[in-house]
Amino acid sequence: MFRGTLRDGRLLIVEDDPDLAENLLELVEGEGFSADVVSTAEAALERLQHGGYRGVITDYRLPGCSGVDLLRLLRARDCPLPVILVSAFLDPASAGRAEELGALAVLEKPINIGRLFDLAREFFEPAHSVLIVEDNETLAENLAEALTNCGFSPLVSGDSRSALAHRALPPVALIDLRLPDGNGFDVALRLLARNPALKIVFVTAHADLAHKERLSQALWATTELLLKPFDLPQLIRRLEAFVTAA
Repeated sequence: MFRGTLRDGRLLIVEDDPDLAENLLELVEGEGFSADVVSTAEAALERLQHGGYRGVITDYRLPGCSGVDLLRLLRARDCPLPVILVSAFLDPASAGRAEELGALAVLEKPINIGRLFDLAREFFEPAHSVLIVEDNETLAENLAEALTNCGFSPLVSGDSRSALAHRALPPVALIDLRLPDGNGFDVALRLLARNPALKIVFVTAHADLAHKERLSQALWATTELLLKPFDLPQLIRRLEAFVTAA
C-alpha cells in the first residue's frame, strides 16, 4: 500500500531522455511546482512508495515497463495518484485505453505546456470529501446542503462528463444510476480506474436498475445501493463510515 500520496506537493516526472527530462523539470519548477525526475517505471514505483507526491507525469515509451505498465501497477497497488501520459507515438485507440485504465489525461508530444500546467494545478486543489453525481438539481443542492451541515465537503456534478472532468477525486462518491448523458455504473467504472479505493453509494428511483446493478456491485465490497426516496440520516451514516474508513 502506498503511503502519504497526498501529503506534500511534489510531482514525479518519469522520462528516459535526459535532455527532455531536464527541460520538463525546468519548466514545471519555473511554474512554481516542486518535482523529481526518474528514468524508469521501476524507479518511479520505488520513489512513490515513500509518499509525498501529488501526481505523475510519465512518458509512454520507457526502458523496461512502459508508462501504461506503470499506471496499471499503481492502480493494482491501490495508489490513486493522478497520472498524465505523454507520447509522440500514441494512437487514439491506445490513448482511450490508457484513460480506461485510469490515466487522467494523455498528451501528445510536443507537449502543450499550458494544458499540462492546467492539469497539474488541479492536483493541488482543496480536497472534497464526497462527490455527488446527480442530475436532479434540487435534490443535488439539498444533499450538498445537508452534507455540508454534517461536516462534509461535497463536490456536485450533474452529468457523466462533468463528474469525470474532476481531477482530484474525493474518497467517496454518491452516484445516480440514471444520468442525462449515460449511466452511473459506467461513471463508477471510470472513477474506480483512477482510484481503486473509491467507495461508492449508488442511488436510483428505478427498481429494475437496482436489481441489475446489484449483480455488478458484488465486484466491490464497499459499494452500496439505495432506492429513492432514501432515508437521509441513513445515507449520512453510510457516508460518514466510508469517509472515516478512507
